[in-house]
Amino acid sequence: MPVETPDQPAQPGRHPLPRLVDHHCFACGTDNPVGLGMTFYREGDVIVSELQLKVGYMGWDKIAHGGIVSTLLDEIMAYATIAFERRYFVTRTMQVRYRRPVPLETPLRVEGRMLERGDERHCKAGGRVPNADGQ
Repeated sequence: MPVETPDQPAQPGRHPLPRLVDHHCFACGTDNPVGLGMTFYREGDVIVSELQLKVGYMGWDKIAHGGIVSTLLDEIMAYATIAFERRYFVTRTMQVRYRRPVPLETPLRVEGRMLERGDERHCKAGGRVPNADGQ
C-alpha cells in the first residue's frame, strides 16, 4: 500500500505520522467515503488526532454514538502502538468508560499513549477524548 508522508509539522512539537493511502479502513482510510478520515501526529509520548464528527455519526440527540467513540479510541491506541512499539497489533480487549457525551460538529482531540510495554504479543495502551478544558 502506498504511504503518504505529511509535510513539515504545522506547529512546533507536532510530528505528523505517515498515512496509508488507497485503503478503506473506517477510521483512517483515505478511500472510505463514510469513514472518519483520522490523521495522526505525535506530541512527545502522546499520539493525537483532531477531527469533527458529522451528524451521520449521531447516537442520541446531538451526541456521538458510543460505538463511534469506541472506534476513535481503538484507532488512537492502535496508532500509539504502531508509533511507539514499531509494529502492528490488533485489539484483544478494550474497556471503555464513557464519562460524558461527545458532541458532534465540534473540534475534538483524541489522545493515545502506551501504558505498558509488552512482549511480542501483548502491550497495553490507553486513550481518551478530553473536553475543551482538557478533562
